[in-house]
Amino acid sequence: MPFTPPRSVKATSALSVRYLMKDRGTFEWTPKPEVDGRLCPYVVLEGPLAKRVVGLSLIREDLYAVREVFSRMQENTDDIVGNKALLFGALSLYGKCFTQAKGRGVNLDPKKVFQSSDAKESHYRLMEMRHQFVAHGGNAREEKLKLLLLLDPDKNKKSMRDIVGRGLSAHGFDSQAKKECLETVDEVLSFVEESLNEASASLSKNLSEKGVDWAYDHAIWPDT
Repeated sequence: MPFTPPRSVKATSALSVRYLMKDRGTFEWTPKPEVDGRLCPYVVLEGPLAKRVVGLSLIREDLYAVREVFSRMQENTDDIVGNKALLFGALSLYGKCFTQAKGRGVNLDPKKVFQSSDAKESHYRLMEMRHQFVAHGGNAREEKLKLLLLLDPDKNKKSMRDIVGRGLSAHGFDSQAKKECLETVDEVLSFVEESLNEASASLSKNLSEKGVDWAYDHAIWPDT
C-alpha cells in the first residue's frame, strides 16, 4: 500500500496529554497512539522541519490561551488579585511567543507578523508591559508608588503628621484596550496558522519522499 502523508499536522493535539508538576519531579511520557482502536507503531520525527512544526504548534497553543484569558478578564470586579493574575498570565504567555526560545527553537519576529500599524503599536505596548511590569520591576507606567510626608494643614500648628504611600497598580484593561489586545492576538494567530500550514506541508512532502519503508525501519512499537 503506498504511503500517503497527512496533508497537515494536527497541531491542536500537540498537547493532548496534560499533567501536574510534582515537587522536584521530571515529566516522562511514552506515547501510545491508536489507529482504528489499535495500538500502532510510530516514528518520533526530528530535524529542522519537525522542530519548526512543534515550535509553531506550541506557540499557537499559547496564543489561544492568551485569547481565552483576555476574554475572561473583567473591567469591573472585586477580585483584584484574580484579575491581576489573569493579566500577568496572559502577558507572560504572549511575550513568550516573541522572546528567545532555546527549547522550542522557534519564536516570532514582529516585523514579519504585523501588517497594520495599529496592531504593531498594540503589540509593542503589550511587550513593554511584559518586560517592565510583569517580568521585571522596570519603569512601568502601570505601577507607581509615591511616599508622602503629610503635614498639618494649619500653618500655625506646623508639624509632620504621617508618612503614607499612595499609588496605583493596574489589574486589567478597559473594554477598548481589551478589544485592541484581542485584535492583536488574532493577527498573530493568523500569521502562525499560515506558517504552520506551510511547515506542515513541507514536512509531509519530506516524509513522502522518504517512503513507507523508511518509516517502518525507524518505528517504535508500543508494548501491547
